[in-house]
Amino acid sequence: MLLFMTYLSIFLLLCPVTLAKNHTDHLALLAIKSTITLDPQNVLETWNASIHYCQWQGVTCGRRHLRVTKLDLESRGIVGSLSPHIGNLSFLRVISIENNTFNGVIPPQLGNLFRLHKLYLMNNSFEGQVLASLSNCTRLKDLWLSYNKLGGKFPHQLSSLVNLMNITFHNNNFTGGVPSFLVNLTSLISISAANNHLDGSIPHALGQLHNLQKIEFGINQLHGMIPPSLYNLTSLTTISFKHNQISGDLPKDIGLQLPKIEIFEIIGNKFTGTIPFSFSNCSNLVKLSLSENGSTGKININFSQMSNLKLLELSDNNLGSSQPDEMHFIDSMINCSNLEMLLVHGNNLRGVLPSSIGNLSSQITHLAFSRNSIYGPLPSLIGNLENLEWLNIESNLLTGMIPSELGNLRNLIYLYLARNSFTGNFPDFIGNLSLLDQLWLQIRRTNTTKSW
Repeated sequence: MLLFMTYLSIFLLLCPVTLAKNHTDHLALLAIKSTITLDPQNVLETWNASIHYCQWQGVTCGRRHLRVTKLDLESRGIVGSLSPHIGNLSFLRVISIENNTFNGVIPPQLGNLFRLHKLYLMNNSFEGQVLASLSNCTRLKDLWLSYNKLGGKFPHQLSSLVNLMNITFHNNNFTGGVPSFLVNLTSLISISAANNHLDGSIPHALGQLHNLQKIEFGINQLHGMIPPSLYNLTSLTTISFKHNQISGDLPKDIGLQLPKIEIFEIIGNKFTGTIPFSFSNCSNLVKLSLSENGSTGKININFSQMSNLKLLELSDNNLGSSQPDEMHFIDSMINCSNLEMLLVHGNNLRGVLPSSIGNLSSQITHLAFSRNSIYGPLPSLIGNLENLEWLNIESNLLTGMIPSELGNLRNLIYLYLARNSFTGNFPDFIGNLSLLDQLWLQIRRTNTTKSW
């Protein structure tokens, strides 16, 4: 009896505490509702006294204490601000409010949520800065801030987020150098920071993040070189530094150092030197984008192992070696069965287009060889590529008649053949290309040239 009375006394003592805590969650949710000005899907209609708040739409509670553990209002078309009372939901593990129009500042009271694992705020209209109070959320694993109006610099205190695995803050207005706190987050798998106003050089210490698989800093103002330590991160699958001011040569052994690389994207920088042959070892490559740099020499990559390759983009460089066989890299691409785009325009490549071009992937939609020094006839087998939508071979030295097999390309929208030395009559097959929107064509007849 004494034992029973003891248990009963403990229950009666704890019960009011539990009820009080539950009341705190209830009031916090009502406060969150009060700062929402538009709810087109009527999600918050259930947020009333007729049912327990654990049954409200978008709210998940733990079974034991009936405390709110997850708030999920993703993609609901909601407009409003995020109430600071969200910091009173002390059992929250997941906040998922992405793809709405939450505005104003991110409330510093989020720093009270020490149990928080996942914070998804992307694709809203949050503004202001990321506050240091967030450093209290030391269990945080995912931090998604992309597609907002956030700016300023990240506070160095965020180096306490040692469990963070994924951080995305692309498409904002952040300034300053690459955030220094990142180099301390050794659990990081993914960093996505593209389309901000970051400047300075890339920290060598990023090479200490041995779990890193994805790093994206495109469309910023970074300069200097990619530190050699970064190429030693053998788990990397994505490297994107497109549209910065980064310079230097790519290491000769890059294809051996990055055996898992799938996306390598440095378009729009100041890289020089030759394209390393070791890329031939990157059998997982899906996208190789090296355009708009100062690369030189031949395209001597062997693509035969790259069955996953979808995009090869080498345009607007200084590729070429004045040798007559510079288009034979196409021969090794017939195993690239998923290839969709082959773009090598705006270089100094010489040679004849090989007939193997007709054996390229049936999925290819874009071919661009313009502004090179390609000569000889246009192979008739190019007519096998029936899904082509864009064919651009203008401004070369091609001769002979335009092959009638181009009439098989019924999906063509853009056809650019001008500024070559084609001869013969206007091709009859043009009338069969019902989707054609733009045609640039010149044909030499005796001493005259006709243009269309």
